[in-house]
Amino acid sequence: MANIDPHKIFQHAEKFYWVLEHLLRGENAKNIDRIAHPAVTISAFTSELYFKCLLSIKTGTFAAGHDLKKLFGAVDPQIRKRIEELWDAHIWEQHRTETLRHLEAKITTAVARDLSWALGAGSHAFEEARYLYEDDKPNLKFILSDLPGILRTILLELQPNWSQ
Repeated sequence: MANIDPHKIFQHAEKFYWVLEHLLRGENAKNIDRIAHPAVTISAFTSELYFKCLLSIKTGTFAAGHDLKKLFGAVDPQIRKRIEELWDAHIWEQHRTETLRHLEAKITTAVARDLSWALGAGSHAFEEARYLYEDDKPNLKFILSDLPGILRTILLELQPNWSQ
């Protein structure tokens, strides 16, 4: 696909990241049942943009598609390793562990903690969450709401001047 300035992709992703952070913080978080599906859609799309930014930095081209697992797989192996390191550290933080335990009690099944499972389960969330009304029994499994922050951290490690 065409060459697009990675910084422009990052700046675009930042707008969605700001909205996601606003949705998931403070008073808004108390309304999680009302904002969950829009937040999933925004989170998935933000992750997609950050993945595409990472790919653009390395390849100079813009990747197509929404599949988060496929985009992750296309990222440089060293960067994938760094993403997994940050994910593994994050997923075991106390607030995240409590959230996942609450979810497991609600759905009466265990939720894997590894990034590979999370990407597999939530890889198509951008498409699925937008059209949940079409399915009587949606099967959306998404625990990637914090992935955009992890990807953003890595991008700012690679491009510290973008934080300004």
